[in-house]
Amino acid sequence: MKKFSAMLLAGLLTLWLLSGCSSGDDGVQEEPGLSDAQANELLNARGRGVQAAQNFDIAYLAYDTKLVTDSAGRELLLIPQGSQVPSGHENAVQVTVPVNRVMFASPTQIGFLELLENDRLFDSVAAVTEAPAQWTVPQVQTGLSNGQIQYIEPDSWLAGDTDGLLNAAPDLVFTDMSSEAGTALCGVLDSLGIPYAVVSEERETDTEAYLEWLKFFGAFFAMDDQAHEIYNRTIERLNATEFSSGAAGEKPVVAYGRVYGGVVYTQAGNSAVAHQLQKAGAVYALEELEGSGAVRMSLEDFMDECRDADILIYDQLPSNIPGLLTDEWEQFAEFKAYQNPRVYTLDSSYFMNCVNIDKKLLDLAAICYPNAAEYVLTLYQPLQKY
Repeated sequence: MKKFSAMLLAGLLTLWLLSGCSSGDDGVQEEPGLSDAQANELLNARGRGVQAAQNFDIAYLAYDTKLVTDSAGRELLLIPQGSQVPSGHENAVQVTVPVNRVMFASPTQIGFLELLENDRLFDSVAAVTEAPAQWTVPQVQTGLSNGQIQYIEPDSWLAGDTDGLLNAAPDLVFTDMSSEAGTALCGVLDSLGIPYAVVSEERETDTEAYLEWLKFFGAFFAMDDQAHEIYNRTIERLNATEFSSGAAGEKPVVAYGRVYGGVVYTQAGNSAVAHQLQKAGAVYALEELEGSGAVRMSLEDFMDECRDADILIYDQLPSNIPGLLTDEWEQFAEFKAYQNPRVYTLDSSYFMNCVNIDKKLLDLAAICYPNAAEYVLTLYQPLQKY
């Protein structure tokens, strides 16, 4: 990839450095005499509460405890070690924080550890369910190679084998219930008495809500104030970042989606993907499509709307594309982006790094304006097989 504006890149890095100077505590300390409602009101008044995310919540209670509602609507009471337990939450799952041994059932969750800007958090990773050969995160690669991190194959608990879970001995599991394996894992963890939190960050429909999951993960690592500060800093930086071709009428049109089961899975015009493409200086081909998240379209409708798009981002890992795109749907050959060719897929490291919106915007800008300066794509790659 050649240049997409050295000046824009330098400006973004400057913004990143300037906004990254502050850190740490916002000075909030709950007083033991406060009621749960008063403590929660105090912290939310200072902006530490959940503002945009729709798939989790945090209530700040007395004695520095927190009541987290996960994506399945389950309540987890987070209690600092040695702290008093507030009354009235007997049905909540109790978790001592900060957690020390954690199992991550999705590689996307690991990215939030890096964003929390404390490399020691990786020492808490006890187990993962993504195969060792797939990992590109150096800290996880090292942990898997030296035995600090255990790989637990999803098929093991589906087959009734719980030895891996018991050997890893996590004091918390971050999981999801979007698949058969995820739902089954929750049932197994219930039977073993291992606490877990259901995570569905991918269901958030805009960038601010997605990034607010920093506060969710920060709560379990007793990094609430740091997560709050990093979140605000990141949003401020992203709001100040805008890429442009510099000339009216030169913005490329970008289509986004993938074919599965005879339909196209794509993103609505008010989705996080659409906003990120627009911020990167593109025109989103489906900007008029109503909605704010993932949507399905017929193959014919997708072709009608996206046939003349300059660029197509095929939302799939290369390893999951067994042959040519035209094997999935022969009409891909009729797309302008396929003929040029300007088709991109997800990089193999995408899901472990997709939380890094800065890198995503840089990649998208480089895809849109490839003739500006040296830049190496990290989250997307050109389609290799036509």
